[in-house]
Amino acid sequence: MWQQFQALRKSSDGEASGTIRCGAGQRHLLLKGERDEPILLLATAQRRSPRAPIRLKHVSIQFDARYELTSTDTGKSSSEWFCKVACDASSASLHGYFVELLAATANALPGPLDDSAVDEAVEALMELFRKMAVPSRASMTGLWGELLLINASSSPQTMVDAWHVAPTDDFDFATDAFRIEVKSTTSTIREHEFSLRQVRSRRPDDFIASVVLRSSADGLSVLDLARRIAPQLTDAGQAKLWQLIIETLGDDAESTEWQAFDVAAAAASIMLVPATHIPAPSIAPGDAQVVSDVRFRAQIGIVCSQHAVPVSTLL
Repeated sequence: MWQQFQALRKSSDGEASGTIRCGAGQRHLLLKGERDEPILLLATAQRRSPRAPIRLKHVSIQFDARYELTSTDTGKSSSEWFCKVACDASSASLHGYFVELLAATANALPGPLDDSAVDEAVEALMELFRKMAVPSRASMTGLWGELLLINASSSPQTMVDAWHVAPTDDFDFATDAFRIEVKSTTSTIREHEFSLRQVRSRRPDDFIASVVLRSSADGLSVLDLARRIAPQLTDAGQAKLWQLIIETLGDDAESTEWQAFDVAAAAASIMLVPATHIPAPSIAPGDAQVVSDVRFRAQIGIVCSQHAVPVSTLL
C-alpha cells in the first residue's frame, strides 16, 4: 500500500488527481495532498445536519468536503461529497502508519456512508489518533515479538483473530485451544517479567513464547513487519492489525522506524514453554485472599531447554 501511495500524483484541494480506491464498490479514496500528506475521502451524501470540522494533533477532519473526480474510463468529471480525513504534513514520520490504517479502515467499510456511519467511523479514527498523543501502553520490543509470532504462524489471520483486544490483557493471544503470552528481550539471557496470573492459572493450555531480538541495520521495524503480515489478512483483519499497533505504540510511533531487528534470527529463537514450568514465587494460603497481583522477573533459559515444545504445535 505504501508503494502505491508514494506513486500517486499530488492532488490539490477539491480535486482528486490520483487515487487509490478502497472499500465496497471502491467508493472511498486515498490520495496524496499537495504537501505529500495522506488524505482519506470517505464517500457520503451531503449531511442532513452540518457538523463542524475537527482538529487533533496529527489530523484534521472536514465534513461535507466536495471533490472533483475524473473517470479514467470516460474522461468525464463529476463533483461528489466526502468526509475528508487529512494527516498533518508535518507529521511525516507517521505517514506510513496513517496510509496503512486509513486504507485498512476504508476497505472494511461499505460505501457510500450515511451520516451515522460516517460519524461512527470518524469517532473510531479519532479515538486512535488521540492515543497517538499519549504514552505507549506497552514496549515496542513486546509488540515486535507479537508481530513475529503472527508472521511465523501458518495462519496469520487466525493469530490476528486471537490477538488481544487491549495491550494490557494477561495473554497476547487467546483461542479456545490455547493462550500465549509473548516475552521479548534484547538480552542474550532469557530473562522476562511475568505476572503470577500468567504462569499459575492452572490451565495446561497456557504457554509462554520467549523471543530473543537482535538489532540489525538490515532488519525490519514494527511498520515493516506489519506490512509483511497485512496482505495475508482479511479487510477486517488488516483494520484490527493497524488499530492495535497504533493503540499500543501511542506517541512512540514517531520513533520506531530506526528500531529494526533480524527476523530470521528472532524466528529461530522462539521457545514455546508451558506456563506451568515457569518458576514463580508462592503466596501463603492466608495471604491469597488479600494479594491481588504479583509481578516478578525470572531467567528461563534452562526451563526453555528442558521443556520447550515445537513451535509448530500451536503456530
